[in-house]
Amino acid sequence: METFVYCLYDSRQPDIIRYIGITKNIKDRLVEHRSSCSNQKTHKDYWMKKVISEGGEIKLSVIEKCKTRELAQVREKEFIKKYKGDLFAHLTNITIGGDGGAMSTEYYKAHPEIAESTRKRMIGNKYALGLKHSIEVRQNQSKLMQGNKRLLGHIHSLETRGKMKDAHKDIHKKPCPAGRKSYKAYDFNSGELLYEFESSKQAQIFANKCESMFYKYINNCQPIDGLLYEAA
Repeated sequence: METFVYCLYDSRQPDIIRYIGITKNIKDRLVEHRSSCSNQKTHKDYWMKKVISEGGEIKLSVIEKCKTRELAQVREKEFIKKYKGDLFAHLTNITIGGDGGAMSTEYYKAHPEIAESTRKRMIGNKYALGLKHSIEVRQNQSKLMQGNKRLLGHIHSLETRGKMKDAHKDIHKKPCPAGRKSYKAYDFNSGELLYEFESSKQAQIFANKCESMFYKYINNCQPIDGLLYEAA
């Protein structure tokens, strides 16, 4: 469904963007912001109350119109990252955007008590379990991650490495199929053939899985993002 990436700003300072979000209904979203600012205690709410108390007006402007909500979420993250720069240091977003409220790493470091309470609330959470992104969104996410060096040179602790080892200990229990060069991908629900790949490497890249994880799904006949891969 068509979704808008929008921004909020003070009518007296139209060049300074103070908040970025996404919505399907522009008019309703602006009304929601205005009515909820008196009840909430976020940076954005304090800013909105200050503007209104000084006689200013909160304005909403559309930055981009997207065909799907998933694409709007990706674009929202890009815009928040862009406007967090020096020129737009007044942005009131405390989340990284794109997923309805994930806090940034910097915010959690500055507020460890919030990080701990959030961790406890997330235990057993299955909100996004089974969520399948469209191919368009996956391609956009792949582009965003190109050149990412956030964990470059990072060395995991012995405890973390032990947990990673335990999590992957069953991957190699079944042998990987040998001598098979081409693969086909079928819709898991309808069984319709959707894609053909000349090599397993192409299929792995498209599925966004490493070799061992890709073969784990193949061996267990499990779908990847709604697609069932089979050797031709």
